[in-house]
Amino acid sequence: MKNQTEKPNWKNVYCSKNLVEHQTANGICIKLPKSKLKFWTSLKLVREVKGGISIGYLDTMTFKVFQNGAGKHNRFDKIHEEEISAKEWAEYFAGSTEQIGQWA
Repeated sequence: MKNQTEKPNWKNVYCSKNLVEHQTANGICIKLPKSKLKFWTSLKLVREVKGGISIGYLDTMTFKVFQNGAGKHNRFDKIHEEEISAKEWAEYFAGSTEQIGQWA
């Protein structure tokens, strides 16, 4: 029988502050490394660390990633949107996690 009080297994990825596109009072929009895709997440999951930021996540989470248009008239329009698993999402941060994580 599974223990009902078992705590979730939180994980972290690390990235540069340069990837932050926009920040509001409750959320933050971050560009995925080496991609044109972006995603929004809660500020409660984001922490500043030496050399960048840390984003907390669970394996059970999914992330809705999107791409905006690049033109003068459609730069605020979503031209691509998909939902990806936490495992796929974390793979985007594989290189930056090793670089920044060593100082965290």
